[in-house]
Amino acid sequence: MNKLALKPLKIGNFEVGPNRPPFIIAEIGINHNGDMELAKKMILSAKKAGASAVKFQSWKTNKLTAKKSVKAEHHLKDLGCDGEIYDLLKRVEFKKEHHFEINEFCKQNDIIFMSSVFDEEGLVLLEEIGVVAHKLASMDLNYIDLVRKVARTQKPLIIS
Repeated sequence: MNKLALKPLKIGNFEVGPNRPPFIIAEIGINHNGDMELAKKMILSAKKAGASAVKFQSWKTNKLTAKKSVKAEHHLKDLGCDGEIYDLLKRVEFKKEHHFEINEFCKQNDIIFMSSVFDEEGLVLLEEIGVVAHKLASMDLNYIDLVRKVARTQKPLIIS
């Protein structure tokens, strides 16, 4: 039987692949609730727990959803959303300056900053920051223009 020889993949200073320690990504997403101090506490907790990286989400609310959108029942219950989804997403949206601040905080604490990118503007921002890898959400697998642009960065790409 012929085995496929896999070479390790570099993500920052980490080698990911066979016979390497696990590369653990702590999913922070939007769980910081728009609070930068909470985001920093979560980063420190992830580092203490042994995570190699933390992952946030990068979007512009006005590009992601309409101001008036249909809400599922779980939005009201699970997300504490008593208004429009647009308002919730706007409240937890990472602004440009937040990206730079959190990236710098991650560097100071020796943990990799990553973020799921949802549009081309977000990709430009993450490239400006200098992320070492990209992440695409499963909902964007058919967003072919974005997939191609992320692939052109020639950085490691994680796809849900």
